[in-house]
Amino acid sequence: MRDRVTFEIELRRQRDSLLGPSLFADPAWDFLLHLYLAELDGRLVSVPSLAAKFPRFPLSSCARWLRTLEEARLWPLAEPARNSGSALANRRRRACERCSMAMRCTVELIAWLRFRPGMQ
Repeated sequence: MRDRVTFEIELRRQRDSLLGPSLFADPAWDFLLHLYLAELDGRLVSVPSLAAKFPRFPLSSCARWLRTLEEARLWPLAEPARNSGSALANRRRRACERCSMAMRCTVELIAWLRFRPGMQ
């Protein structure tokens, strides 16, 4: 599963380089992928360390998005300070695993965009 998540993160980077990051500006799925990868690796992630992976978003925007994920019960925070370690809830982790199966659609779309006439 770790390889799949890493591959999805790379596909999203390729998508951004092909189409520009502003076209898909919502970072929620990217945050979830990085949080899930950290959980698979047994690492805790702080808000500042996650924000460092997304320099196009200020720390305050990252914190707001993470609160949104918390309110949706997708990213439980360990402490009220909101910058301590985190892990995905078990039921949401299973949902992420199911959603990651949709990566094959992303792979096909990237290939189509990259190799269609006029995009090379």
